[in-house]
Amino acid sequence: MWLEIILLALLIDLVIREPPGTNWNPVVWIGSFINKAWRKFKHKNPQVEKINGVLFALAVVFICAGSVYVLLSLVEFNAVLYILISALTLKYCMAFSAFFDTVKPVKESLLAGDLPAAREHVWHLVTRDTSKLDEKQVVSATVESIGENICDNLIAPLFYFALFGVPGAVACRVINLLDGIVGYKTLEKRHFGWFSARFDDVVQFVPARITGALFVVSAFILRKNAANSLKVMLRDHPKDDGINSGWSIAAMAGALNVQLEKPGVYKMGDPDDKLDVKKMDDALLFIPATLLVFVVFIWLALMINVVG
Repeated sequence: MWLEIILLALLIDLVIREPPGTNWNPVVWIGSFINKAWRKFKHKNPQVEKINGVLFALAVVFICAGSVYVLLSLVEFNAVLYILISALTLKYCMAFSAFFDTVKPVKESLLAGDLPAAREHVWHLVTRDTSKLDEKQVVSATVESIGENICDNLIAPLFYFALFGVPGAVACRVINLLDGIVGYKTLEKRHFGWFSARFDDVVQFVPARITGALFVVSAFILRKNAANSLKVMLRDHPKDDGINSGWSIAAMAGALNVQLEKPGVYKMGDPDDKLDVKKMDDALLFIPATLLVFVVFIWLALMINVVG
């Protein structure tokens, strides 16, 4: 049944993509709630605020994943309804068409020679200051975002879906959302958000390394440089300031024979090929390829388990 749910989720995503406005997206609802509610739990005592951050994060994850678990338990008597609700929920836990939709305006702006517009569009993909990026750095930021978000918004939710069903995917998505909103990136959030940031690091730990390996296999399938992908991944992944995202970014850089740079933080890969708009298209190819390899891997694992 898991395969039917994944395929239907992808079909729903490709057909309806992102509905007009934000009122129909439950991820936006949850994000809006987190953004408005967390400040109510701030405290003048840093230790109390840290505890509040732990309890807040656990409560949001438990309520969201628990609600889905209860809902699916109530409809499990009807296989069609169960698959439909599961697929619709999973659609909002992962991204597929969104990758292409968000990269498109960056690419179009660069092709039109409108660098300021490209900087503005890429700002929605990364957390760095994009106001002074040159064309090559805009392309790099876009390719890096694709590599990192394939893990965060595709492989990781599907990994936890395979392990714990749809509630697992929901929990993964909410934890990533908490990290993005309250993870300690500012002085204001450093006490309250430390747990959300660490929680996401733990949740993404295995999927990040799986994604890096999937990129190497996908590079072989796509006739990119699989050997270099493996070499650069193993060599450069520690250069990132986090413990997870370096795996997929470095593997992507190696596969495309380019050097990806976050100014002042890291340079991954070697500048063997020109970093241009075409490399953005090449990076997007890794989305369906990585998904296919991962689903086949899970299917084979389940088959071996059934036979065993």
